[in-house]
Amino acid sequence: MDPHATWREMQSELIAENWELAIELAEALLAWLKGGGFPPVIGDKDLPYGWHRKLAEAGATFVINAAGMEQIDDTEREEQAARDQEAQP
Repeated sequence: MDPHATWREMQSELIAENWELAIELAEALLAWLKGGGFPPVIGDKDLPYGWHRKLAEAGATFVINAAGMEQIDDTEREEQAARDQEAQP
């Protein structure tokens, strides 16, 4: 895995509201980090190693939580639109 590319792609998918792919990338990055893989460089490369790891873990966890909530919101909006459509004569 290239954690730098995964981090960038995860951010891009979050911005594009591609929730499922953003979550998939976040989960892959967390698994990589938990398995002892090196973190992506976040911010200045001269910051301590632990800085990059903690920010990557926090960012990936945020993506999973935030994107998961957006998926729920999207589903609720779709269900409400379907109910509204059925209610019209």
